[in-house]
Amino acid sequence: MTKAWLILLILFGVKLGSAQNQLVLLKGEKVLARYKEGEDITYKLKKEANYKTGYLIAVEDFFIVTSKDTIPLINVDKIDLRGKSYDTRLNVAGAALVTIGIGYFAIDQFNSIVVRNQGFNESEGSWLPATIATGIGLPLMAIKRKKHHIGWKYKLRSASPGSPFYKY
Repeated sequence: MTKAWLILLILFGVKLGSAQNQLVLLKGEKVLARYKEGEDITYKLKKEANYKTGYLIAVEDFFIVTSKDTIPLINVDKIDLRGKSYDTRLNVAGAALVTIGIGYFAIDQFNSIVVRNQGFNESEGSWLPATIATGIGLPLMAIKRKKHHIGWKYKLRSASPGSPFYKY
């Protein structure tokens, strides 16, 4: 039994010891995007016009090593987040509107069929507000900024395994 615990402890220690840093894009205390070593990253450097795409090889405290260059984090001007999933206030509001619209229609139909015993209700009073709420909510769920300017609002940081922003 002691050997099993010792082996488990050694394996857990190796897992923590081999953890790699991650590159995180923060907005306040919220992580918008997380890049692990081995992923593609698209970025724009300060005083340059074009975006560059590189394969992320290593993430250190103050610089990243890509397949093309070693870049100090302070020189990154913008990050392209296409392909990364994150939620914004508009996405959350859109999801809420879709849920409210569908819920309103379902509750109204339940009330009409079960409570009043009138059958399916085809009046505009039930489907029109539900359609408007759902129609406004769906485009809001799709709106996302594709590129973020690194500055006072968005920060690019390296997250080590002890950091609260690190995700295993």
